[in-house]
Amino acid sequence: MPFLCKPSSHCKIRIEGRNQRENSAHPPCSLTMSEEAVSAEDQDRINTFNKANIHNNELLAKIEAKKKSLQDLEDASEEAMITMEADALMLRVGECFIRLPEDAISEHIECEKGRLSAELEHLRAESDRLREQMDQLKATLYARFGQQINLEP
Repeated sequence: MPFLCKPSSHCKIRIEGRNQRENSAHPPCSLTMSEEAVSAEDQDRINTFNKANIHNNELLAKIEAKKKSLQDLEDASEEAMITMEADALMLRVGECFIRLPEDAISEHIECEKGRLSAELEHLRAESDRLREQMDQLKATLYARFGQQINLEP
């Protein structure tokens, strides 16, 4: 079925055969769709793909934030190693700074790096799981609709 274009506010999109055009000054668009209807199951697949894509994008943003935090800890660890003054090291906790010995700060940094690395691995695994789910849905939907649907994230 060809669709009619909407080039101005007084022209509405109409499907040929169901309604007549309100404004004959605009030629119909060349976009056509097959006669196949979208089943409820197909719509559920499309919705599931969309939700997975949104969730994956959120995970990717969290992964980038964790990577930055991990890099910041690496930098802090290097700075702690090259600091000459033993009492110059302070640990930031919330909005306050606490003076601690170098060993305690190094231990805290290593503990935080381990925690962030574990969180990063968990986020990556979840993202990989979502990508697999999206790839399966994409294959199913492209097999059903071909080029009529665009599922590129």
